[in-house]
Amino acid sequence: MKPIIDRIERQPVVRFWKRFNAAGPGVLAAAVAYNLFFALVPVAAVLLIVASLLGKDAKATEDALTGLLPADMAKTVAQVLSSVAELLPERRGIFIAVGLIVAGWSASRGVITLIRVLLQIEELDEDRPWWKVRLIAMALTIGGAVVFTLTMVLIPAGGVIADRLEETTGIGGIHAVWSALRVPIAAIGILVFLWLFYRYGPPRRLPGIALAAPLAAGGIVGFSLAFQAFIDWRGGAPGATFAVFTLAVLLVWLYVIAYVIIVSASVSAALVHRFGRSVPDLEPAGPTKHAKRDSVGDEGPDGYFAEYADGHHGGDDADGGEDADDADGGDDE
Repeated sequence: MKPIIDRIERQPVVRFWKRFNAAGPGVLAAAVAYNLFFALVPVAAVLLIVASLLGKDAKATEDALTGLLPADMAKTVAQVLSSVAELLPERRGIFIAVGLIVAGWSASRGVITLIRVLLQIEELDEDRPWWKVRLIAMALTIGGAVVFTLTMVLIPAGGVIADRLEETTGIGGIHAVWSALRVPIAAIGILVFLWLFYRYGPPRRLPGIALAAPLAAGGIVGFSLAFQAFIDWRGGAPGATFAVFTLAVLLVWLYVIAYVIIVSASVSAALVHRFGRSVPDLEPAGPTKHAKRDSVGDEGPDGYFAEYADGHHGGDDADGGEDADDADGGDDE
């Protein structure tokens, strides 16, 4: 029995899963979700100020929100917007500008956390100056905001928004058109963002990003659609618990997105290292001081997946490696 278990444990898939779990992807994904969640606080403040500029009274705002939110929640949000409008009668532009700066800076923390997670998984060192990392993170944060809008708003709430627009404008067919286009539009936007993140987030291009981006995009869109189906099946949440329900859904959604991004990058890198050594994605973006780690030569990659890059491990392969060294005549010594 023990030889069978040992043989199973030597399989590439099993070795990958054990090494991947040893890195603690669940804890790392939770850290990313934590940072992204609290980065939404300044974003929510900016949205609150912008919404208060609509120039409507509390009743008109409540009527506009009805249909998008439960009745109790719509009334509460309308009252909050009216209070904000009264507290900021002048110079709202300054508050919006400052809020956007703070929101961008805070939200970039979540992106930086995700970059550090990928560096840990791939065993890379961050050799870029801090300001460059921060600028890249802020640029990616803007793209992440688009992804958030596409997946968290347009997919789950797109049907309600389309119905509201159709009712307000009197133009028929808006719901049908949106139902046909919302998933492809969201998928394309997510795919582009993820490719840019995998390409420019870490100090060098991650291996297998051509595979990792579609995998992650499909996972994110699929999970968002599953969430929408679950919410529709449950009929939403009661008005009294809507806020708690929304926060819980948001936290789970952020956690799953972070986990999907991490897993997609890890699986794609493992596949490329094992089967696609000549794939262009393996080439570093430029010369670095980690040339050996970045290179994929005859010895295979030195990164996280080196153990199962080509199956050159274990007793049998070790003997083969010694024979190869003997064939060189030991000149290196």
